Amino acid sequence: MPRYLSRETEPFGKWNGIPIYLTTIFVAVMVLGLVVCAFLQVTDATEVFRRMYFIVPRPDWDNALALFLYPFVDQFHFFTPFAIFCMYGWSVGIETHLGRRVLIKLIALLVLVPSAVAALVAHTFGFPGVLVGNIILTCGMVIAFATLYPNAEWFGGIPFKFVAVLCVFTGSLMVLAEKKWIPLFSLWSACLVGFFYIRYALAQEYDDYVPLSARFRQLFRRKPKFRIVRKDEIPPAERWAPEPVENAVSDEVDAILDKVARSGLASLTAKERKQLEKARQDLQRRDGK
Repeated sequence: MPRYLSRETEPFGKWNGIPIYLTTIFVAVMVLGLVVCAFLQVTDATEVFRRMYFIVPRPDWDNALALFLYPFVDQFHFFTPFAIFCMYGWSVGIETHLGRRVLIKLIALLVLVPSAVAALVAHTFGFPGVLVGNIILTCGMVIAFATLYPNAEWFGGIPFKFVAVLCVFTGSLMVLAEKKWIPLFSLWSACLVGFFYIRYALAQEYDDYVPLSARFRQLFRRKPKFRIVRKDEIPPAERWAPEPVENAVSDEVDAILDKVARSGLASLTAKERKQLEKARQDLQRRDGK
């Protein structure tokens, strides 16, 4: 059942009338990360700044720490406020519909899965690359929101699913034009994560939901085998025999009795008299038993 008006979907509280959701805290951390990165650039602390990049292949502890920091490392540009407001709106929409736990898992998957894909592609094909900024997280979030509200109207009645596809297409062209294969694969993986995880979360809202573990076990369940058995292979005691049908005879006798009640016994034909007599004898035989 939907979790509307549950604790999972309600804000933690209010500050000056502004509801404080988990999304509010997350977006505030993103903004703080942008401010810190701006000061690091001003002070020429480029080495500290680069340590927060997730670079592949680079198997060291700094890279492991960058796995959780790279979405918060970015530079201010003209569209930064627009991206922040969009991230807040999409995340709040998911949190108020599916709850905080779903949002936490979604953000974790949108951060970790693209990183794993980047490492896999780098070690498999030898492509060097770097993940930095929140563009991958934003693309995954817009696909997740479009999966949850595909027909929500946006700017003059445009279904949001088309807006999401346009955003992903634009982001893909941005990294493709610079031949950045690692961010391209990571971006697509984030979109897939956003789509399939929201579909999975929505499926859990219904009472007839079957867990994935149960579906997986059904794939390997032993199915009964059927074979055709000849009649002579079945023992006589187990063979099916049709039960004697007496309904038709009983209906005929009832019709004859109705005719007698209406027109008298003299109105019966010879055949009807025989049937009535036979039915009388059968009844006496049963009573005698």
